Amino acid sequence: ETRICRESLVQVSKMPHDLASRIDYSQRYRTATAEYRHVILPKEMAKQLPTMRLLTENEWRGIGVQQSRGWEHYATHRPD
Repeated sequence: ETRICRESLVQVSKMPHDLASRIDYSQRYRTATAEYRHVILPKEMAKQLPTMRLLTENEWRGIGVQQSRGWEHYATHRPD
């Protein structure tokens, strides 16, 4: 089974613990082919978001996003 995670991720660097503790996670939901979860970052983190690429698993883990193995960052969405 392939798991995919929609993540809005920030520039690769260690984030202060107080910011990482404010990351919010949606409930998981499924389609016929994948499982999804939205990860909502604090605005201070989102401002540092790369605009031209997605992050690797090591990168998003490095900023404090916690997911089980196999999840992938596949898209970003900036608030309106």
